[in-house]
Amino acid sequence: MQRQPAAMLLDWRGRRCGNARLAAAGMAISAATDRVLANSAARTRDLGGPLGTMAFADRLIAAIPPV
Repeated sequence: MQRQPAAMLLDWRGRRCGNARLAAAGMAISAATDRVLANSAARTRDLGGPLGTMAFADRLIAAIPPV
């Protein structure tokens, strides 16, 4: 699992403050990012895929489950 800065921050803050929802959000973002990047057709051009950043962001947002 790759860790993204925003996900790491949410996870850290959640653990530090005892807020399980923040920690879960951080883990959900990391897991969704891994799922999306596993599909080469869903990657941005700099990662060998066909998408621009907005299209990638749309897919990533759609892959993050509610917490």
